[in-house]
Amino acid sequence: MKKIESGLNEPVGSFFNHKGDTSILNAVPYKRCTPEGIVIKKDDTCQAFLSVKTLDLDSMNDDELATFADAYTRLNKIYSEPLKLISMSRKTAVPKQIGYWKHKSQVSAKQLVTNQNTDSARVMNEISRSTIGKLEDIEKNKVDLKFYYIVFADSQQSLIKKIRVLQAVGSRDFGLQMCNKEEVTHILYRMNNMNDESE
Repeated sequence: MKKIESGLNEPVGSFFNHKGDTSILNAVPYKRCTPEGIVIKKDDTCQAFLSVKTLDLDSMNDDELATFADAYTRLNKIYSEPLKLISMSRKTAVPKQIGYWKHKSQVSAKQLVTNQNTDSARVMNEISRSTIGKLEDIEKNKVDLKFYYIVFADSQQSLIKKIRVLQAVGSRDFGLQMCNKEEVTHILYRMNNMNDESE
């Protein structure tokens, strides 16, 4: 087995010219993530991800589109700090909906076994099984396009203040919900493994 050399104390530019093997962990700039979703980087700066509500701009009429554009302009005028907007596709996840219809299917199956409300139980059981099949097909074949703002700061306290400003200005129009640790983990994994289709 080849020894993995660190390369951590070398200049950044030497990473790509390194003659030995280098661990990918040395290239990833993250140190840890708090349960609330604040990412602490190796240089002790912080960042957080705010999910942006997805809107279909093509379906908006001219007035709605103008209102949306004004809201976006207002957000960028009031918040003048560095801000990054990213988009990524992820497989559609509908576990709550599948769980709901599986429960309905189980209840109707029990009613059929005990001959309670037989006709309505049979209809509900058929609808439940059909819906579960459609939802599982969506999870397997459909993708969602998600958008996130990345907010940067020198400290956690400063980051929280910046997030509050952004949410005060843009929550109504853009959602702007802070992603927790689990969500951030998925985002960072996807950002660093763009060719992985399992996510």
